[in-house]
Amino acid sequence: MSHENQTHHKSQQNKPPGCGCIGCFFSILGMIMLLLLISIGGVIFCCYYAVYIEPNWVRVQKVVIEQPELANALSGMKIVQLSDIHTIDHVRELENKMIGVVNALEPDIILITGDFITKREGVKPCMEAISRLKAKIGIWGILGNCDTSVGNYQWRQEGKDAGMTMLMDEITIVNLADGKRLHLLGLNNHSSTDQYLKRLMRGIKKDDAVILLDHDPRNIEDDSTFDIDLVLSGDTHGGQCGVRWIRQFYGWKSKYLAGLYKVRDTYLYVNRGLGWHHKPVRFLCWPEVTLITFVSDGSSTRVKKPEAEIEEPTELHKEIREIWQRLAESRIRKAMQGDID
Repeated sequence: MSHENQTHHKSQQNKPPGCGCIGCFFSILGMIMLLLLISIGGVIFCCYYAVYIEPNWVRVQKVVIEQPELANALSGMKIVQLSDIHTIDHVRELENKMIGVVNALEPDIILITGDFITKREGVKPCMEAISRLKAKIGIWGILGNCDTSVGNYQWRQEGKDAGMTMLMDEITIVNLADGKRLHLLGLNNHSSTDQYLKRLMRGIKKDDAVILLDHDPRNIEDDSTFDIDLVLSGDTHGGQCGVRWIRQFYGWKSKYLAGLYKVRDTYLYVNRGLGWHHKPVRFLCWPEVTLITFVSDGSSTRVKKPEAEIEEPTELHKEIREIWQRLAESRIRKAMQGDID
């Protein structure tokens, strides 16, 4: 046997049995631990992002609607829609960012579709924020379901002091340049709108420009039976999550969740809202300031189909929802909410 073969043979004899398998085992274990740490870190980052970053990340959603009557009356104008501000008890970073974003757009008209507050203490700070908004023609608003803890008279007066006209089951005619007019209707939060619209729509002609402010998008089934060109709504917050499977944990159900729809001959735009309610999170569903323009011929923003009914939750959904509910009632949850407020 040659010297080289003898050396190789001795090295093989001296090599501890199974050391190759042990090395592979620890390598695989290390990879698993690394992936686990990355996964945990990703979850922690996503939670932090959803609670502290995105809820204050106000974005402009530009919407173009092909509608001849509105285009004729509002050609060249910029309409801004706000919704679901949900002020709690002071002007937060969210409201301040909203003001900056809106005023930078230099809107002609601002329309606010309800849920100004989360609790009564939010009225004064919310109106203080509204008073800092600038619109060339005017600001109009309606009430949402969370605003009913404050009486209509107080809302009307607070709105007036802030430079905003509240429409409470009312219609106003906005006189525009060159003798053009916009019929602007505003409803309080109702489960059915038919009887109110029958009264408000009297005297309105088919070729008149008509926009309805209605907080609840589900009312479009009633609203679209009238000669209304556009309905602006909110209420859904866009589900507060852009991932449907995750959104099921929150129990959001709406055929008209967010975006532009068309029912019969009536357009519906559902704003994702600015604030949050019940659950202080947003994930891939940014707070929205909507900038709307109208064209008589051209392409609209993509019209969406109504959402399919959300499937029955799985057992995993039910278990995680139960855990969430326990957290929501715990001191930890209350402390977290206090920090965000």
